[in-house]
Amino acid sequence: MGLDMHKRFIILLVVFCAMFNGEFGQRAFALNVMYATDPAKNISPQNSAMIVSRDENRTVITILPRYAYDGEHFGMLIPLPKFVSETQVKVGGFSAAQNILSYTSPRVSYYKDVNLCGVKDGAPTTLLQEKNGAFKALGVNNDILPQSIKPAVEIIHSEALKNKSLVEHLKERNLYLNKNYLPIIEGYKAVGTEYVLITTPKGEEGHRSLPAVQLAYESDSFSIPIGLSGHSSDVAQDLTIVFISRDGLISPKTLPLKKMVHDKALPLFVAKSFDADYEAIFKKSLLDDNFQSIFLEYAGDVKWCPTCTAAQKLSVADLRGLGAWWLDSLGATPANERNVASRSDVDNVYLTRLHLRHTEKTIISSVEFTQSKDKNRFVTTYNVHEPFLSAPKCEVSRLYKSRLAKQYQSEVDNYVALTAHQPKDVKDRMEQGGQSFDIPTHENERHWWEHMWSTGAVK
Repeated sequence: MGLDMHKRFIILLVVFCAMFNGEFGQRAFALNVMYATDPAKNISPQNSAMIVSRDENRTVITILPRYAYDGEHFGMLIPLPKFVSETQVKVGGFSAAQNILSYTSPRVSYYKDVNLCGVKDGAPTTLLQEKNGAFKALGVNNDILPQSIKPAVEIIHSEALKNKSLVEHLKERNLYLNKNYLPIIEGYKAVGTEYVLITTPKGEEGHRSLPAVQLAYESDSFSIPIGLSGHSSDVAQDLTIVFISRDGLISPKTLPLKKMVHDKALPLFVAKSFDADYEAIFKKSLLDDNFQSIFLEYAGDVKWCPTCTAAQKLSVADLRGLGAWWLDSLGATPANERNVASRSDVDNVYLTRLHLRHTEKTIISSVEFTQSKDKNRFVTTYNVHEPFLSAPKCEVSRLYKSRLAKQYQSEVDNYVALTAHQPKDVKDRMEQGGQSFDIPTHENERHWWEHMWSTGAVK
C-alpha cells in the first residue's frame, strides 16, 4: 500500500488546528491532534469524545480519541503555539471522563407496571426500576492500554526545530505523517509552534489504543475546531463533547443546536439493546436533519441526574480532574463516600453534552461556542414498561389488560418513527421479548358484561 493510498487511513479523530486572526499575536488558540504512523498500516476511527471545561479564559480539554491500528509504530502529535510549562499536558483522566460520559448519557428508564387492584387514588401505577436503567456508554471494553503499558510523552520545542524539521524528528522514531499534513506543518513552522509527541507501545496481542490526554491553556477565544477528519474518508465518525461550566448551557454560536427526540415510550426489548437502538435513533435524526445540526443530549446542573444510580454519580474529584478548577475550595469528603458531588457539595457546575457526526461530505472545521445563563434542564431519555400480565381480579385491572395491545402498537409506532425500521421486524422483536400482541388470558377472566350479569342480575 503506497503513501497516497495511506491517506484514507490517516483519520484525525479530533482536529484542532491553530487558527490565526490577523497577526499571530491575535491568534484564536486551539489544539490539533494528528496521528503519526507506519506508512503502510491501517488506522480505523471509532466513536470519540472530548470533555471541555471552560471558565473565564481558562480551558481544559480531555481528549479520548478511539481507533484500531495494526502497525508497529504510532504517535499522537499535538501542536501548541508556546508551552508555558510542560505540566500543561497530562496523560490521564480516562476514568473521570468515563464517569461524566455515563452521568450525561442518553438513557432508557425501565418501569414495572403494578397490579391495579387495591391501588389507592393518587398512588403510582408503575414503578421505576432504577437499577435496571440502561445508559448508552462510549464503549471501550478491551481496547484501552493495559495498566503496565505506559505511553511516552516528549516535548519538541521550537528551538529544536530550527536545525531539524519535524518530519526528520518523527522519522528518527519510525513515525511518518501523511503528506497532506505537510502544508499545515509548514504554517506552524512559520510561527514557532511547539509540539507534544505521545507515543504508545504495542499493547496485548498487537492491539493499540490511545490513552486519554489532557491539555490546559488560557485563551480569550472559545473557538474549537471539531472536524473529525483531516482528509476525505468514507467512514462516518462520531464526536461527543461534554462541556463543564459555571454559568449554564454552552452551544455553538453559528450552527443549529437541536434537542434529541426524547421521552417516548418504546418496546420492552430496548432495555436490553439500548446502545444499538439509540444508534438507529441518532442515525435517523441525522438523516432527517441532513447533517446540518449539532444535537443536544443533556443539559443540567451537576446536582440533577434523572434515574441515576449510585454507579452513575459524579465525584468532586472527577470534576476537578476534568478542569473545574473553581472547585478547589471544596474539601475532599471521606474516601468511603467517593467524594460524591451532592447538593450540599456543588452548586456551580453545569454540564452540556453535544453529539455530532461527520461523513466525507459533512466535515465541519471550526466552531465558535458561546456560554449562556440558561440553566434549563434536559436529558435524552426513553421509557419502557414491563406489563402486569397476571389474571385481573378487578375491573380496573381487566381494563388495563384489555388496553395492552393498543399500548404495544403505540410503542411500535414510536419506534418506527424514530428509527425507520419495519413494523413487522419491530413486532417480531417484541414477541421474542415477551410482548405478544396475543395477550394471554386466564380461565377465570370474563367479559365485563358477564361479570355484571353474574352479580346481582335479575334472572
